[in-house]
Amino acid sequence: MEKWQKTLVLDEGAQAARLQAEETARRTRELLGNQGWCLWKCSTLGG
Repeated sequence: MEKWQKTLVLDEGAQAARLQAEETARRTRELLGNQGWCLWKCSTLGG
């Protein structure tokens, strides 16, 4: 494999890792948002 081909493969891997990290971040924000609301609701409403 030539150097430019290795770079291309690494770039594709980096892009896949970035997309996976973005999806994980989105899901984490959503989860924390939902759980934060549930914790607030439980503490405020005594439930």
